[in-house]
Amino acid sequence: MSNVLCDLVVINAIQDRLDQVYTGKSNLVSQKTPLLNYVMSQENKSAFDLEKRITSDGKLKDVEIRFKQAKLASEVQQDLTGCDATGEVCQVSKTYSFDPDSNEGLTLKLGISELNTNPDTNTATIAEEVRLMMNAIKEKVHENLCDSAITNIGTWSSDATDIEGTSIAANILNVNTTLPSDSNALRIANPVLFEQLQTAFEMADYGSTGIFGGTELASYVKRAMAGSDSAIGYNLLAMLQQYGVGATYDRVLASKLAAAGSITNLAVGVGSIAPVGWSIYNQDGAKIQSADSVADTIYDPETGMMFEFRMTRPCDDWLIQVRTRYAFYALPADRYKTGHPLDGVNGIGGINVNCDNLQSCIA
Repeated sequence: MSNVLCDLVVINAIQDRLDQVYTGKSNLVSQKTPLLNYVMSQENKSAFDLEKRITSDGKLKDVEIRFKQAKLASEVQQDLTGCDATGEVCQVSKTYSFDPDSNEGLTLKLGISELNTNPDTNTATIAEEVRLMMNAIKEKVHENLCDSAITNIGTWSSDATDIEGTSIAANILNVNTTLPSDSNALRIANPVLFEQLQTAFEMADYGSTGIFGGTELASYVKRAMAGSDSAIGYNLLAMLQQYGVGATYDRVLASKLAAAGSITNLAVGVGSIAPVGWSIYNQDGAKIQSADSVADTIYDPETGMMFEFRMTRPCDDWLIQVRTRYAFYALPADRYKTGHPLDGVNGIGGINVNCDNLQSCIA
């Protein structure tokens, strides 16, 4: 059996199989995790700089975000003379504790009768089981991310209340997808909705932004993509294309937002949530390749997330363990000085679509 094992658990073969499309096997397709995919995207991960502190035993302990606060216009001096200085370098940092023992994982016992002397068949069997395990773990990590994002909702800029047709209450931006009903009580789309949202993003200096959560904004986007014009002559699709903003339905986030209060969606700026992942088997000397045990890092093709894969044979059966270690950190709320129009802005903004059913939309 040891000769088969060498072919059976070659990590590259399993990774190659994971990277392939399982045609017709819908149970191997992961449930949608829009916010997680967004946060794990290369665009988001490239938008911030983290300093990772490694202790002497090789375990990741702290993650530090450093940034310089913008100076205020009120600090500017006029008619400077002499060499005295009143300003100072104001570097702010936020250190987050990362517990390397905290992980999300699943284990599976694979009977010896399910394996044979064909390495390709064995690789496929193991890869399919691993794919199902990874999908479930991703869903759990996605839940953790949604909780973290909701906990760290920041503010909007202090002048965002000036956007016509919107309001801000308890730091939540209130918008509506429809206009007041006409004489026929038709549900007329608000033609300037994404103009309002984009203005709020610009005021808060969000940059590239994704919107995730409930169905109403996602439905509005689909209506625009179908080429729908409002009754007053605006081309909704053209406006979406102009502002480069869309909205994505996220079932888990929508449910958690509903439980948290009057929030239907989150706007998340690129670089506002930092994913920090770690794998034991990326450490020097940690990988295992023996006759009865193999351990290495594998990667989810969809998100690039690291997963720890370990396969051992303690008795007759094989024991497979797949786990991942991720934490998500939001930018600090004090990245702007007190008195700055963006004081409290951290790139995560709460949005509330005021109507939650068609009748209240047209009322």
